[in-house]
Amino acid sequence: MRVIVIALAIVLALCAGLLGRSHFRHASVPPSDTAPAPTAPISARVEPVTDAGTEPDEATLRRLDMARADAIEKAGGMPVVITQTGTRATLHPKVWTVHKDECHKATYPVGSWDCSLSITITLVAGDQNPLPQGERISVRRNAQGEWVLI
Repeated sequence: MRVIVIALAIVLALCAGLLGRSHFRHASVPPSDTAPAPTAPISARVEPVTDAGTEPDEATLRRLDMARADAIEKAGGMPVVITQTGTRATLHPKVWTVHKDECHKATYPVGSWDCSLSITITLVAGDQNPLPQGERISVRRNAQGEWVLI
């Protein structure tokens, strides 16, 4: 039962985009009213995007998804709190398999793709029984033409 609750917690975190993105202001970031004005126009500061005419292949999506799980593991795992009980845990995701279900071109940002994946994953270190789950990721090509997560 705990594994199912923890699996649901990671799915919700992935869906909410909490892995790899921060929606909160860090203490080291000054308030916007004291931040210096940008010196270059916005168009000059935005990284150029290569419009991808073809969707990413399964091997690329597998590499990106496994790299994200590896980054979480290198950071010491992802701490979670089960709201109902207040139980604290640290998830250690390990992606076992990744299969691309479908990809479609996203309208924003330009050149990006939204892809649905079927993955098998474990969330506890040492667990040898991966569970299937669905995942959705957004990718695009950077200025060098390499696929990156958005």
